[in-house]
Amino acid sequence: RGLLAATGAGIGIVVVTSVGQTLAPLEPVGLLAIRQPKKGPQGVPVNRTAEQATVTGLAVDPAWTLRVVGPAPYSLTLAEVEAMAVHEGHFPVNCVEGWSVGAQWRGLRLLDVVIRAGGSSDSRVRVRSLEPKGTYNNSYVEGPQVSAALLATHLNGERLNLDHGYPLRLISPNRAGVLNTKWLTTVQVM
Repeated sequence: RGLLAATGAGIGIVVVTSVGQTLAPLEPVGLLAIRQPKKGPQGVPVNRTAEQATVTGLAVDPAWTLRVVGPAPYSLTLAEVEAMAVHEGHFPVNCVEGWSVGAQWRGLRLLDVVIRAGGSSDSRVRVRSLEPKGTYNNSYVEGPQVSAALLATHLNGERLNLDHGYPLRLISPNRAGVLNTKWLTTVQVM
């Protein structure tokens, strides 16, 4: 009985000290939580910083543009992207590390960008990051996610922090956080 009680108490302690990453009221006791919202910029944790992705200089380059490739290709400057960033949505970031945080995002609709390039809601879309290499420097968006996704410029009412993907990142519901590509440079309509 003693062994079972000790095992149960140990499991309880681990649960209580790690649950703060998903249950905000328990965040103060979440000492073992992998990621906690208050420990990330703009109230949302990050699992990869701009420095780790080696994009710091590229992301803040005043000559940055978003290239949109498709039947009718075009480019958008940072000023044009910001002027179009009028759509908002509350989307979670669901990390494969086991945490999830809901946040308010603002940006331009991916579907608007796709339609202007000659695509439609049925198009398969590839987004590419400024990140030169790595598993998550690009991702594909298709099906209902094309209509639901934002190319985000703001997070929780503030301009995106560099570690959250400044100048532009993909954010879409029902998608693992690592597939919400940060530091976008190209949208390719296929």
